[in-house]
Amino acid sequence: MIKVKQLIILCGLAILMLGLFGCDDPVPDDVENLYPQKQILWPSIADTPWPMLRHDPQGTNRSQYSGGQLGEVVFGYFVEGFQSEASLSLDTDNNVFRLFTNSGYGSQFNVNPDGETMWFTQIGRLMEAVSTLLHTPNNIGLVPLYKEKTIVSMDLQTGIANQTIYLGYEPLHLKIDRSGNMYVHSSDRTTFNSYTPAGEMRWSITDLGWMSGEFQFSPDGEVIYVMGADSLYALSTDGEKIWSYKKIGGTYTFLLDNSGCLYLGEGNSTITCLLPTGGVRWAVAAEEIDMERFFSGNSQTMDTKGNFYFNGSMIDGPSGIFSLDNEGNFRWFREHRLTTDLICDQDDNIYFGYSEGPYKMTSIDSDGNLNWQVEYGNGHGRMAFTPAIGSNGYVYYPIKDGYDYDIIVVR
Repeated sequence: MIKVKQLIILCGLAILMLGLFGCDDPVPDDVENLYPQKQILWPSIADTPWPMLRHDPQGTNRSQYSGGQLGEVVFGYFVEGFQSEASLSLDTDNNVFRLFTNSGYGSQFNVNPDGETMWFTQIGRLMEAVSTLLHTPNNIGLVPLYKEKTIVSMDLQTGIANQTIYLGYEPLHLKIDRSGNMYVHSSDRTTFNSYTPAGEMRWSITDLGWMSGEFQFSPDGEVIYVMGADSLYALSTDGEKIWSYKKIGGTYTFLLDNSGCLYLGEGNSTITCLLPTGGVRWAVAAEEIDMERFFSGNSQTMDTKGNFYFNGSMIDGPSGIFSLDNEGNFRWFREHRLTTDLICDQDDNIYFGYSEGPYKMTSIDSDGNLNWQVEYGNGHGRMAFTPAIGSNGYVYYPIKDGYDYDIIVVR
């Protein structure tokens, strides 16, 4: 009888051990990735590989596609007589759209995946650094024109403007909500306005102070987050203040994750994660991770596991890229010269270019290890703001004031 009991106990232990160690995937997916991030589609924004500045209304700079794997230049594109600080956007066929200026006037260029100009059209004077075409369904693009005080709607197949909305002031940032309503900063950063898709004023706010940076949307599109003079404001899409958070220092760019948490650098001193309700989820002081300063003018990114990547410099040391996990724990630092905005692909590879010196494009993996780095051309112009990733696996790097290239494409 004792032997029978012992046999039963041994069988039970064997079954338990098999359950613990015998599975092909011993750790459930929801445990492996506690903070999964994915693309959030909006009906008002075209489902293209890169439809707008920062890729999406949450400002994640994260693509739903894989980026370049080889580190090989596909082509360099140059527009004689034109220059640009603008980022770029892509349509469903990976055609590139970028705004350039010549003698103060803006032109929209459409370049196909082979580097051939499909069309270009002069559209007026613009604020280059933030004038990235926003793609809406049915091949319609929106762009704010600075001196003309308008928003122009363009047919992206022909480059012909089909609607002009006069604002009466110089527009800066432009975004739209899930219903297509437009939200615009004034260029003096004192007014924040909303318009219907037809251009009728919905509301205007003038008491946020000098708005120091961009604005982003919550994942559900119900809340807008605006950087005021000394506070971050959460507004409803009807223009009502929901809450405010007093910042430690200046902030230009920030992003939101799928749960609605906000990630921002407060001046040079602190990396902060805010809950959707405005409370502090965590805050990491720069000295805790041996960081001297956070580069708040460069855009950050977040990978599919919720890891956060940003630019900064070490105390008495080099500049480079830092990474924190979703709970604010330090992951790593990798030395790189001052870089452009960071972007991420679906495989958690990070892409960026150097913002000074030769055109040097770089890719690292989620652990900070170098995938590839390629130097191209003889020019010494710097990279301009945010690169983009196409569904073809190409990474499109915009060049600022390029002497021999304005866009460099790497696979």
